[in-house]
Amino acid sequence: MPLKKASGKGKAAVQKAVSANIAELTRANREKPAGKKRSKEQIAAIAYSAAKKK
Repeated sequence: MPLKKASGKGKAAVQKAVSANIAELTRANREKPAGKKRSKEQIAAIAYSAAKKK
């Protein structure tokens, strides 16, 4: 599952990438068994981290 990196600079670019990553991670989370699901906080942290990576 490839996560998006922010293309460009500024808050808008980061927010767009974070939103796309949250959607992807949430979709993938639904397919996991109950014991392996991530919390909303974990999903948000992963999405933000992936968007900010260079």
